[in-house]
Amino acid sequence: MSYNDVLKMLETALVDADQLEDHYDVCKSTMANLDSNRAKAKKSGLSFSDDSYNAAKEKFDSGDYVGANEIASDCSQKFESCNSGFDTLSNLFEMLDTFEMKHTDDFDTLKDNLSELMAAGEFDKGIALCGQEESAIRSQLSDYEKAKALVSEYNEKIMDAKEHILIEEFVPDEESAEQHLDKRNSKEAIKISEKGIDQIQNALDNWRPEIKVTLPDDLVASESNRAVVVVENTGKAKAQSVTLVVDGIQVAGGELSTGEIPPNNSEEIVAGLIPSTPGNIPVKVTK
Repeated sequence: MSYNDVLKMLETALVDADQLEDHYDVCKSTMANLDSNRAKAKKSGLSFSDDSYNAAKEKFDSGDYVGANEIASDCSQKFESCNSGFDTLSNLFEMLDTFEMKHTDDFDTLKDNLSELMAAGEFDKGIALCGQEESAIRSQLSDYEKAKALVSEYNEKIMDAKEHILIEEFVPDEESAEQHLDKRNSKEAIKISEKGIDQIQNALDNWRPEIKVTLPDDLVASESNRAVVVVENTGKAKAQSVTLVVDGIQVAGGELSTGEIPPNNSEEIVAGLIPSTPGNIPVKVTK
């Protein structure tokens, strides 16, 4: 073997040694990260399988740092995802407690289910479980916030509508929505509130006052009669004002008109009426 061949062998050996040292450093860091994630899971009270860890450690101890790093890296990522999912669920359950809400499964049950999967080495299923429950709880919390806002809007809508229409028929449903919200039946509270808000708006848009006019029947023709005209609103909407135009009758001192008349209320107009002839009087009402 020539001097150059020996030199090349030495150079190759040095390169291999450097690469081996690099692989060792990388693997050692990955194993340390895996140890940290395992310790965190243990601190959280989670059970888990040691199979992947033992396989990685066996390769590490035998000098197969590349193989050990592949196993340890994959295992560490799965531990990290499970730990993160568990922490998220823990925080979400605290929020549920704050709002006095219940989930389908309680926290301890979900923790046991996650531990069971991790102990069986089913880390991917454990990650999926955390994601599924997180999505369900976030949806539950979102529904509650939406229900709370809609019930408040429903109540305000009724209070505002009170100035214009009869609201009595809407009150029972609004109270029912509040009761469902108190019981954390968010979806039912949302359903009732959305329907009720639409019904009130429809009433505001379409309900009209219904005016009944009662005229005295003992008027003397061609003379001024001090008379009381009763204007009654029998409808469900408030009349802003009512003006009466009576054919064949003169009104001494102005016109026959009222101010606002709420539903199921009436107003009396006292005026001097001068009919041209006795008999029935046609009345035109302007609301």
